[in-house]
Amino acid sequence: MPLSIIKKHPKKITALLLIGGLGFSSYLAFKYVKQQLIDMSQNMGKSNMVYTRKVQHFHSNQQTADNRIFGLTTALRDKLLEMADVDYLVNQLKEVDSTDKVALWENLKITSLSRVIAGTYLLCGLILLVRTKLNIIGGSMFLCEGETVSSNSEHVDRSQRERIQKQYIGYDKYLIEVGSVKLMAAVMPVVRGVLSRVSLRQAISFENFDEILIEIQNTLETGKRNNGDEEEFETISLQELFLPPENPDDNEELNYLFDSTRDILDQDFLHVLNNCIKVCFLYISRWTAAQCPEISSQSEELTVQFARLVISISKCFPVLFVADQEGLLHQLLTKREVLSFSQNIYEAFSSS
Repeated sequence: MPLSIIKKHPKKITALLLIGGLGFSSYLAFKYVKQQLIDMSQNMGKSNMVYTRKVQHFHSNQQTADNRIFGLTTALRDKLLEMADVDYLVNQLKEVDSTDKVALWENLKITSLSRVIAGTYLLCGLILLVRTKLNIIGGSMFLCEGETVSSNSEHVDRSQRERIQKQYIGYDKYLIEVGSVKLMAAVMPVVRGVLSRVSLRQAISFENFDEILIEIQNTLETGKRNNGDEEEFETISLQELFLPPENPDDNEELNYLFDSTRDILDQDFLHVLNNCIKVCFLYISRWTAAQCPEISSQSEELTVQFARLVISISKCFPVLFVADQEGLLHQLLTKREVLSFSQNIYEAFSSS
């Protein structure tokens, strides 16, 4: 640009330079903002993809847990049937003379209700235990999902981790083989104590039966009955029922998984378990009452002999384990509190 033109039109030239500079600055600013928006959009897209993948993985994990629960409930039911053979007692009642029938009826009364109570605790505990374990593992797997196997040693570590996880999950059977025996041993004396004041010929209402169930639950948890009786009963330890004793010789990662499980058992597990048991008791009470039309209206004035109620209780046990959409098992698996409990565990172990 000739110097004479600059001298002749200094203001115009300055203005043009300012406008050009501003335009270029605006262009740079636009490019910067555009790139930031692109980066933000990509990050949001990645975050949404991660979130979607996480949600899908969580729900897939719950389905895996539920399928395992369905398989284990059959083994649990069979174990309890083996320990408390109510059918044998019923058949004996049909064969023996009147002298022995009173003792058999008393035995049937205690065994029938003990089996239902133990089945309730173990079913709820099994559901929550399997959900706990698989969400600990599922959350941990999601967190490690982005890792790539770049060496043979990493492949060996991952294979070892999977083997340990299978071993950890396999200990669910401890609840069935050992925990069920311990629980039944704790439940039967409590049921015997609570039912000692209930005669087989006594008229029982729907509300009376509810009170019996609640008293049994409270006694199991506190070790004492609320009627002023000084007799003490064995209290239930969740860790003894659901998990094998600690073994310092176990693999470090296996110990970590069990320690994590014990921490959960000592925190939210018990609260959710108690609420699930309440759902079960309500279901049992309604189902049993439905077998006796005299008390199905839930009126205190309508009663039935306790002996007849005992027969209904004995028939109730298999119903607890039926896997249909109207059954108790489905109610427990889809209970909002159980889902929230599972979600919290998964989130805790899937977040860095």
